[in-house]
Amino acid sequence: FFFAFFPSRAHKMAAERTWGTGLFDICAEPGGAGLCFQATWCQCLVMAEIKAHVHGGDGADALCLEALCTDSTICTLPSLAEAVAQRSGFNEDQACCKTFLCEVCFMAQVARECRLQKAAAHRTHPTGQMM
Repeated sequence: FFFAFFPSRAHKMAAERTWGTGLFDICAEPGGAGLCFQATWCQCLVMAEIKAHVHGGDGADALCLEALCTDSTICTLPSLAEAVAQRSGFNEDQACCKTFLCEVCFMAQVARECRLQKAAAHRTHPTGQMM
């Protein structure tokens, strides 16, 4: 009964898990200043990368959609961010606020997380050794 009031260490660690980089770490790796530039001036490329990571594929169809609907980022980024966060083992419950606060910063943060996930998957299953 006593232990029911004190969460386990594993539970605490899972609750503390968050983005691999900060919201305002605009020049952080992976991506660095180049990703910041892309998120600022070529958002369609960054959104295509995120959509391809979440939904699979090469992102070409997402790129075409982004090119046609420039305002779709503010509508689609929160749900994509939540999907990326879940893959990293945490929940993102402020995606709409972050998108509204600083869309470029949040888009870059989500793209960096996608790249971190890809790097981790590559370390786990190097090319040619997939099961």
